[in-house]
Amino acid sequence: MKCAPFLALSIFANPAFAQAPPCDGTYELFSGKITTDVMPGNTLPDADRIARAFNNREGLAGQVIRKPQSEGLHEVKVSQCGRQFVLSQNGQNMLFRQSATDETLYVAQDIGTQKAELTFRVYGHASMIGRMAGEVQGFSFDYPAAMEPRSLAMPDMEGCQGENLSDSDIDMAKSAAAQGLAMALADQGKTAAQGYTLSDYVMTSAKDSGRESSWLHLGETGRILPVKPHEDSLERICALGETGLLDPPRVRLNFKQREVDGEIYVFAQVIDIETGIVREQRETVAASTSATDRAEAMSAVMAQLDTPVGATSGGYSQ
Repeated sequence: MKCAPFLALSIFANPAFAQAPPCDGTYELFSGKITTDVMPGNTLPDADRIARAFNNREGLAGQVIRKPQSEGLHEVKVSQCGRQFVLSQNGQNMLFRQSATDETLYVAQDIGTQKAELTFRVYGHASMIGRMAGEVQGFSFDYPAAMEPRSLAMPDMEGCQGENLSDSDIDMAKSAAAQGLAMALADQGKTAAQGYTLSDYVMTSAKDSGRESSWLHLGETGRILPVKPHEDSLERICALGETGLLDPPRVRLNFKQREVDGEIYVFAQVIDIETGIVREQRETVAASTSATDRAEAMSAVMAQLDTPVGATSGGYSQ
């Protein structure tokens, strides 16, 4: 396997998972321009001129030194809860282990010399930038590399810390209005996106007059958006293949609730967030102030809306 390094690569958000492993999958490895410098104590005559000629690819150096190029497709397989991965090509394997001081940095364990080190740093679980640095005969060298994803898969993280909460959980510490809306989503057959619970989609407020509101935000395609999207997550990037672009909220699906003589009047409003215009409104009455009865009322009034309410999302465009 050719372990060569770099080509410019766009870098995005830092990994959110505690141990920042890369995704399993197929990556294309790119090598970059190797450079050298004279080390202190180098007594070779014309050492500076040799280094300059090497870096400028003068004469014979320009013909024999490898140019930045693709080194072909390589497979990455993560194990040990993200603490290591194996890079392989054509039956040849190289083990990388996670640095004890930097969880995004992985160090090759055997490159055939003690005078150099090959490392890759993981960005956003799906891209890696690396370098081989070391010394030879009085010269230091720096050989950069990059790996870009071509096909990704979720690594086996079973039994590791950082697992997601159950999609069906509803936060019972929230108000009855918020609980009711989360339960109404469940009644509508909605399930939370991976890594979220239904309560993560519900916003709420209350006023002294006894009026309460709970609401949802819908994205451009009508998908229900979480209150706060998670940062780049291992599951979202590796398993779902979602991009890193936030889906902007376009519509507020608002449920105004007011208690009158022991009953809860529920008003569902579809509000354009940009203009503040109420596109449509429906109303019904809940049998009591309980979250269960509120949920039944909100589910019923939601079904009457002309505005389509899509599935839940992780907050990112696909």
